[in-house]
Amino acid sequence: MSYTKEKECANKSGVLGYECKYECSECGDNVDPQVILAVDHIDGNPNNNSKDNLWTLCHNCHAYKTNLNEDWLTPGRNKKSVEGSNYPEPIDFIHKPWVHRLNEIKVNPKWGLNNIQLLVGLMGQGKTHTITKYIIPKIANHIKLLIVSAPELSILDRGDFYDAALENGYRQTDSTTQALQWIRLGKSVVLTTTHGGLLGRFGQQLIDHCSNKDIEHMIVIDEAHTWLCTDPEVYKLVVGWSTAEYAAALYNLLSRVSQYNPYIFALTATPNGEQDGRVSIDGGKTTFEILNKLCPIRMMMWKQAWLKEHTFIDLDDVDGTYETIQSRIEELYDDSIKTGIKKTLMINCSTTTKKGSPYQVDAILSLVKEIYTDMGLGTEYRIAEMRSGINYIHKGNGSVDTEGSEETIKYQLNDSNDPLSVLLVVNKGRMGMNVHTLGGMINLKSSDKNNGNGQSLTETARQTMGRLVRPNVGCDKEVLSSKFNYDLSKYYESLDSEGREVMMVSNSFFVDVPDNPMWRQAVEEFKTSYVNTLDDVKDNLEMSK
Repeated sequence: MSYTKEKECANKSGVLGYECKYECSECGDNVDPQVILAVDHIDGNPNNNSKDNLWTLCHNCHAYKTNLNEDWLTPGRNKKSVEGSNYPEPIDFIHKPWVHRLNEIKVNPKWGLNNIQLLVGLMGQGKTHTITKYIIPKIANHIKLLIVSAPELSILDRGDFYDAALENGYRQTDSTTQALQWIRLGKSVVLTTTHGGLLGRFGQQLIDHCSNKDIEHMIVIDEAHTWLCTDPEVYKLVVGWSTAEYAAALYNLLSRVSQYNPYIFALTATPNGEQDGRVSIDGGKTTFEILNKLCPIRMMMWKQAWLKEHTFIDLDDVDGTYETIQSRIEELYDDSIKTGIKKTLMINCSTTTKKGSPYQVDAILSLVKEIYTDMGLGTEYRIAEMRSGINYIHKGNGSVDTEGSEETIKYQLNDSNDPLSVLLVVNKGRMGMNVHTLGGMINLKSSDKNNGNGQSLTETARQTMGRLVRPNVGCDKEVLSSKFNYDLSKYYESLDSEGREVMMVSNSFFVDVPDNPMWRQAVEEFKTSYVNTLDDVKDNLEMSK
């Protein structure tokens, strides 16, 4: 084994889900710092001494990693590291800490009581995929009921849940009443539902039945950032706006269940102020605990689309803003023609009720129709609008307007052969917007949220921009999965020079947002921690030559 130990622990970078704080200098003058460092086999196989399978860990991190990855099951059977790399897969930053916590709870259930345990993951990192790939197989022998709840069912890939349930001895359903019937018959169940369904009569009966009969059950809440404020009084402080509708019902339910059930988990890309400690929680209330470290964004470079550019819009300049909308529509159309890969645009319209506002959906709809008519594309269904209770699809020249649904609109936007290209939204698009063709976003809402003390609240802004990071390379999803394992670098390597140029265009996007403190901070945070820029990718490719 020709490997020389490094001078510090490799987990200083946080690759095990936390950052090692041990300083070798603390050993004292009479102790060689190398004594506390160990050579570790990344894949757990002590017979694999290839250079890229060896790294240096302190003894604490070495023991933690050995137990977390169950290295004793080797040789040759631990597949959790990327082949030929010292780094784990991005998804490991989610599932490894989660599995570690499950192991802790099995030894001592008190680890999870009176606590909502939070997993933080980037858009596209695989938060919900973790459940089907790692968590369901892990809990199958002792958890009879798994509830996975989201604001909208469309967020969850229920096909994956169905397959994972079938493979691990569960029955899968979207119905709380069906789940209750099966549980009463002694079956093991995976329930995918909405937060509203979980809070409904049969959802609560299901939980109460499991509690009364000592049936072990796990609850996982997706999109936890806006649904789990502890109290209506702090909603504005945490989320940024007031609402008379918020009653903390979901938080109160989980708080009650967490008193006896250690298996309460939540997922989000953007934890709110209470969840990450910026806002204190009154004593006695169920708290939040973030279990993992955010994946370094460089590791997501070949898992996402890339930010080509961002601009800040002066909304007081209406003519200039309208010109921006026209140039962006023309730009995406030209990109689609040049590459043969569809690119679409989402425009977030103003929510103001003031008649005649230049950024209300009706005004922007008229503008976009005029743009498409001038481009000679007015006879096709190119525009959709999505707002509360209203889902319409319009011909470019305005001659025909037809009613649709959110699901059909998203389907048409994703369909490369469908001309639908511009989506106008009002208070939509922050979640459940699984549209991989999005090549740009223009936000016309002047919102500048803060906590009342001048601190910007950027979670919603980052969530909205995050809708655009889904890869768009013109490759069928199944092929991208089976042939390239969702690794865009492998797909890139399979292309000729012309195909690579096309990929640079198709898999990049822009964001145009209002020029105010909240959006400026949100864009900076987005670029720092949530997305790689197109320039980053080009620099990476240049360095690898």
